[in-house]
Amino acid sequence: MIHLATENQISQNGMEILPTLTSANSCQSTTFDDGMAPHCLDLEEWPKGLQDRFADQVKHFDSLERCLVWMTQQGLRFEASPAPPWLWLAILRLSAEAETLLDLCHTIIPRLPAFDTTTRNRLVALLIDRFAEHGMLSAIETLYRSRTDQWEVKDLAEVPSFSFPTKTHSGDEGELAILRALQRLVSRTDNERRGSRAQAELSRKLLATHVKHLAGTKSRVLTLPILDSLYFRKYLSKPLIKALEVVRRRRKLEQRPSWRRELFRYAVRRKDATQSLELLALLQADLACTTNIEEIQKTYRILLGSLQYIDPGSIVYQQVLNIQYTVSEPVNDAGSVGLNQEFTHAFRLAGAAYSRQVDYNEWQDLCRTLPQNVIQENLAVILKGYLIRDQAATAWKIWKRFYLTAVIDSPLILAVLKVLARLRKLDEAVQLVDACSRLSNSVVDKKIVNGLLRICADNGRVDYFQRIWEDMNQRWDIRPDEIALGNMLFATRIVPETRNTSFKQLVKRSFFSETSDIQMYDQNVQDPEPEESANAGSARVSSADRPWWQIPQGGRLWLDWKNARSLFRHILFRNHPRLSAVRSPLDGGIAGGIGSMVFGHRESASRLPPTDCDPAQILAELPIGSRHNDITYTADTFQSYISLLNKHNLGHEMALTLEWMRRLKVQPQRKSLCMVLLQVENSASPKQMRYRAGEQGWHKYALMTDGEWLRDWLVRWLGPKLVPTEDELADFYMNRWKSDNRSPTANAV
Repeated sequence: MIHLATENQISQNGMEILPTLTSANSCQSTTFDDGMAPHCLDLEEWPKGLQDRFADQVKHFDSLERCLVWMTQQGLRFEASPAPPWLWLAILRLSAEAETLLDLCHTIIPRLPAFDTTTRNRLVALLIDRFAEHGMLSAIETLYRSRTDQWEVKDLAEVPSFSFPTKTHSGDEGELAILRALQRLVSRTDNERRGSRAQAELSRKLLATHVKHLAGTKSRVLTLPILDSLYFRKYLSKPLIKALEVVRRRRKLEQRPSWRRELFRYAVRRKDATQSLELLALLQADLACTTNIEEIQKTYRILLGSLQYIDPGSIVYQQVLNIQYTVSEPVNDAGSVGLNQEFTHAFRLAGAAYSRQVDYNEWQDLCRTLPQNVIQENLAVILKGYLIRDQAATAWKIWKRFYLTAVIDSPLILAVLKVLARLRKLDEAVQLVDACSRLSNSVVDKKIVNGLLRICADNGRVDYFQRIWEDMNQRWDIRPDEIALGNMLFATRIVPETRNTSFKQLVKRSFFSETSDIQMYDQNVQDPEPEESANAGSARVSSADRPWWQIPQGGRLWLDWKNARSLFRHILFRNHPRLSAVRSPLDGGIAGGIGSMVFGHRESASRLPPTDCDPAQILAELPIGSRHNDITYTADTFQSYISLLNKHNLGHEMALTLEWMRRLKVQPQRKSLCMVLLQVENSASPKQMRYRAGEQGWHKYALMTDGEWLRDWLVRWLGPKLVPTEDELADFYMNRWKSDNRSPTANAV
């Protein structure tokens, strides 16, 4: 049994006084400033005030590892004695490295069923927050998979609810803690500077799943203020909207105008014309009956901002333009009259910018008649209008004229990058992003940096791409995500192989990993000679006058397809360690001869194992702590990787990539399936005797080529409707095979 010791001791590094935990044989009383003197108290019996004081003191440790070592030295061992929940909550709040946090997670998760519902949920919420701080979305997903019987990322709406051991009570603070933690997770991943698109989508799915659980249990956690916070654009997704509608109908609540505005914005961005028209009619009704000027302005600003996402030839577009800005206030209200004029000009400008019926001369005449303040606030719309009319040079002149007085924001910088990409002004593009990063309120985010990397890739300037990739974290505080990695894979498809540079040197020059991380994946490569490294350093010094985004004279270009491929695999295996042992589906079901037909056969990858694992296996899937957590693999990222392998005829590894996608529950694009099937079927592999499980328990052998076996494997995984037919493969070969040299993120900017 663990007790409280006699004296207060000063902890390491001059931190505040902490109560010492020792074993029972040295148990004595302890005196506190507030007069409490517990005698031989078991940890379970500590009063709430003492627990809070202990938690407040423990958090001052600079690392979780040092705290655990100190507590172990004092006799507190988690394996030998069950630590109370409040102690786990205190320890989890420490500032810890990702590796230590994962080690602690392996200890906590098996103990969760022993805690009560509220404590268990509070622990899960705290784990979500800690994992989110390190960007470890895969760990959060794994944690959720350990709480549910069914987990299907494709359609979360079909998941009934979490399988909690006990029922959720009304007003459970643990459930509210999880909800708030998931909202913070979405806010963190939705941040344009720190988050990534794939992580934001995954976090929204987690939030929607939890809200669906709360709606299914009729929990009263979803109060009206909570619903107001959930009806926000960064949280919304189809499963979440369905769950919120269930709650609204059960509570007999009417939709609020703020809810309708956010739903309209979501429907417009999702290109849902039917839903957009329905919500637009409701917004028009709100405008007709309200007299609140602030509410009217919010509605019109959302309508104005939605025009860039609507097809100019659609009914929704015309309906939005037909709405007139009027305020139900007296005519002598000078502020409302000015706003009327401002919105009228803005709607007129946006309507003409994206309309195919307005030619260049009419567009130019319109821009000349606009007030200067309208031009400054809508400069991004004006630049896009000129780009639509293939007048990039004129757009560049307008930017140079108004950039000193324009309202600098992310949409404007993206529009200018499009202009520079059209004019092939790469140096000016890098200078623009670099200058914007030095503003007091920097507008440089991941979307802008990814757009810049895409411009470099599209123009074949891998030297610029390499330098930006190396320095983007240090200069702009932006780390690469899956879009940046996809752009790298695309860029290396058109670069000749660089044989003198190892993958270890790549990671040394990169900013987000240590060399030791990759030794297990690339042990055959050699570092450059010391003399070569010294020469490269002197060349960098002698080239100090060159712009930082250009490789110094005598510098080395390491960005080639082999290094990009190794980097892709390295990050994948660090975030999903179990994938390193996965075998290609082409290796499955091969019979070893006549004897194997009688006595056994090789079943490696021949049958599809269940994708849901028991808790022990789920714990084994936790990622290895690394600095690559910003990258979440998506169908687009895998498509870029498959295209790279396809260029070099690596059909076996392309099939292995499909197995990785199946394990991660990422549905491949149609284009990816066509590439893999064509590559494998054209490899002219001989037929082999293969064994597979049939329907109703029957088994059979068949002579099959690799292409036939892979198609059969895909049908069992995806279903026959999602597997391309022979006619589709022929059409893909004729129309798209030779035109595959284009960016994987064409809509990134």
